[in-house]
Amino acid sequence: PDAVLARVGRAQSHEALGDSAAALADYDLALGRDQSDARLFSNRAVLRFEVGRVEESLADLDAALQLAPDLPELYEN
Repeated sequence: PDAVLARVGRAQSHEALGDSAAALADYDLALGRDQSDARLFSNRAVLRFEVGRVEESLADLDAALQLAPDLPELYEN
């Protein structure tokens, strides 16, 4: 779990610095360790959408909704 949190923190830092590629790489690594967190899928979906990877973004949102259909922020993305 700590490795996942570290990857997410680093992904968010990369995102804040405008480095979408590095942020996506860290989200990929985090999801490689934990595919049970809808927020990870949601965060990656937003980034994927921003870089034009729309189909992959929609797949991430679908995965997030499967995991947590009652999570309100999923409907804001």
